[in-house]
Amino acid sequence: MCLCYSSFEKICFMKIALVNDWLTSHGGELNVLLALADIYRDAPIYTSVYDRDKVPELAKREVITTSLQNLPFATKMHKMMPMLRPRAFEDLDLSSYDVVISSSHAEAKGVITKPETVHICYCHTPTRYYWSDYHEYKKRMEFGILNPLARFMMPRAIHKLRQWDYLAAQRVDHFIANSNYVAERIKKYYRRNAIVIYPPVDTEKHVYDPKIKKEDFYFTISRLIPYKRFDILVEAANKAKVKLKIAGLGPELKRLQKLAGPTVEVMGYINDHDKIDLMQRAKGFLFAAEEDFGIVPVEAMACGTPVLAYGKGGLAESVTSETGILVAEQDVNSFVREIEQMESRTFNYATVRKHAEKFSKKRFQEEIIEFVTSIIT
Repeated sequence: MCLCYSSFEKICFMKIALVNDWLTSHGGELNVLLALADIYRDAPIYTSVYDRDKVPELAKREVITTSLQNLPFATKMHKMMPMLRPRAFEDLDLSSYDVVISSSHAEAKGVITKPETVHICYCHTPTRYYWSDYHEYKKRMEFGILNPLARFMMPRAIHKLRQWDYLAAQRVDHFIANSNYVAERIKKYYRRNAIVIYPPVDTEKHVYDPKIKKEDFYFTISRLIPYKRFDILVEAANKAKVKLKIAGLGPELKRLQKLAGPTVEVMGYINDHDKIDLMQRAKGFLFAAEEDFGIVPVEAMACGTPVLAYGKGGLAESVTSETGILVAEQDVNSFVREIEQMESRTFNYATVRKHAEKFSKKRFQEEIIEFVTSIIT
């Protein structure tokens, strides 16, 4: 993108801050923050809690945490602190910045800025456990032995948290959604409009190599948590008698291992090298979750691997008839039927890869720069 000199000069002299919900693990939200940090290299990063060992990519950056960082076990227990996080973010002093860019699915969008400061929020979703998925989260807690306490507290706290979350969204000047699906949620729950900029996918690391032959197995990987619905994939693979390799860690690991039939391997943790190797060799990538966008299936497509996924949410925007199959219903029989269709389909792997390039990090950064520049110049 070409900027006029006056626009470039104005941006160079502006003070910019980045804000993120928390920095304790890898995932799509961190990918977005790292891509933003690569654009705005002098911008400090504000967050609720930060685990330096888990996010070494930011070792050389200025990371400023909230008061929650000083609490015992904060980096491990921060998800149990929904009543504390709103005030923690409101206490952050961002008064010296011209532009604040938050990457948020929770409370980071609630920071308080001066009237003349432009606050742009890249919204991954309106907070799921307050709004769209409240009843699902209530049924399927992920806090282990603390589940009874969380189940008791959640209904008693949720009304005030929803009120705060709605009001926090009104402080944002401009929303960016990570998909049209999320833009609709922002409109429904926050009564705000949003433009759509798809998140960055590492298409340089995830590559298609025509020398690597596709093998007779399907692959999938993610955190093994209830809403990802790996149970559907296991039972569908059992019923269709196809080979399926599942990678990842999470509270569902042991249950999935018990559900797995002779053609299903629940592998647990694998490193990045092995993940890409399996994506490249698999004849298809399976995904049953209703995702806001869904980065991992696009990574599989970047490896030339077609995707079979539940056709609601962000996957309906990233998977086409040339790059995979969308499943109409989120149930075992529907997946079995479409797996049988996948078995009879032939895909052009180079075409699958080319489609994934539309979601590259370079494209994301160009669109962000163009949007931010249009707002502040």
